[in-house]
Amino acid sequence: MGPFWRIEYLDADGPEQIRHAVRENIFYGADRIKLVADNSRSFYSLEEIRTAVEVAHGAGLAVAVHVLDDAPAKNVILGGADSIEHGFYLSDEVLRLMKEKGTVLVSTDFPADHFVAGHAYPTEAESREDARKILDRLRRAYKIGVKLGFGTDIVIDLPNETRADMTWDYLAGWKAAGVPPAEILKSMTTIDAELLRINKQRGAIAPGLAADIVAAPADPLDDIEALRKINFVMKNGKIVRRP
Repeated sequence: MGPFWRIEYLDADGPEQIRHAVRENIFYGADRIKLVADNSRSFYSLEEIRTAVEVAHGAGLAVAVHVLDDAPAKNVILGGADSIEHGFYLSDEVLRLMKEKGTVLVSTDFPADHFVAGHAYPTEAESREDARKILDRLRRAYKIGVKLGFGTDIVIDLPNETRADMTWDYLAGWKAAGVPPAEILKSMTTIDAELLRINKQRGAIAPGLAADIVAAPADPLDDIEALRKINFVMKNGKIVRRP
């Protein structure tokens, strides 16, 4: 994979190498562990996933795993990982297993325009078709009752859009998948905080938690797109933006 891979990742094959790699990350201060389960035609076994989870959970850290397809996803779910990142091509059978085990789906549903701009496929039609399939998976996951975490995977630049703008582009997909605004807000806040194991410090408006609050001129429970116009921000009880 070249220099990028060597900078971003540790290669680990087999339970003992995985155990060492997770411990190395923990030693150097990682507060989450992420695995890449299926970035090639082979993928991590159930034993390998269980080993990573055992070490990470023993240190109080959550485990997220990059997964796209069913076969590796089953090992990830049964191995006890906290979340699947992406999971673009999961079947209803695997989504039901996720619900049963409480595995969170951080779905990173690329907007079609992002796929097209990033040349994900040779043709625009292919990019838009894949974005449609990914969105259908989100629709099915919500109907089945999978716990959903809000996440993005912004890897391109778009003209006249900031990273914040591009984050909000994902909202249209969640709306199209039939996820109600209140559930989207939960995915962004309490569910993500629980997944990241910071729910005792932040993620909700409650006594004893950090006063992280945003406000908008319109009610996002009526239209989640209202989040595009946030005009008040409080961080740790300090106002950092006001109307």
